[in-house]
Amino acid sequence: MNRPYSVKDYLSVVEKIFKEFPDIALGTDIIAGFPGEGVEEFNNSNQLIKSIPFSYLHVFPYSLRQGTKAVNLSGHVSEPVKKERVAALREIGTIKKREFVYKNIGRILDVIVENKGQKGVVSTSGNYIRVLLDTVNDIEAGTLINVQLTGYKDSIATGMPINP
Repeated sequence: MNRPYSVKDYLSVVEKIFKEFPDIALGTDIIAGFPGEGVEEFNNSNQLIKSIPFSYLHVFPYSLRQGTKAVNLSGHVSEPVKKERVAALREIGTIKKREFVYKNIGRILDVIVENKGQKGVVSTSGNYIRVLLDTVNDIEAGTLINVQLTGYKDSIATGMPINP
C-alpha cells in the first residue's frame, strides 16, 4: 500500500505504546483485499494481527476508487475472496475484543452512561469497553460513574456500579 514504514517499524511503535500504557485499548483499521494481496500476504497479515494485543479491529473490504493509484495496480482480489477475508478478520476481531474485556473483568473503570435499553443501561468505559449495567436507577445520560466489570455476555461487558 506504499506505506513509508515497515512492519518492524510498526511493531516497534506498538511495543512502546504497550510498555508505557499496558492497559490501553488499541485498535486498528484493516483493509482486506487490497490489489496484490495474495494468499501468502493475507496469511502473513493474519498472523501479524493475531500476534498484536489489539482490543478491537475495524475491518472492511478494499473498494475501487476512481482517481487513486490503486485502480491501476495489478492483482485485484475478487469480491467473494474479499468477503471471505473480511469475515475471517472480523472473527479475529471478535476474539480479540472478548480477550480484552476478559482481561479487564474485576477492574473498576470509569464509564459514561449513554442510554437505557431493554436489558439495562448501556455505558462505555474510557478504554472503549461497552458495559451493560442492570442496577442503575435515575442516572442521567452523560454521567460519569465507576463500574466494576463482572462479566461478558452477548458481545457486551456487564458491570456493577460502585457508589453511584
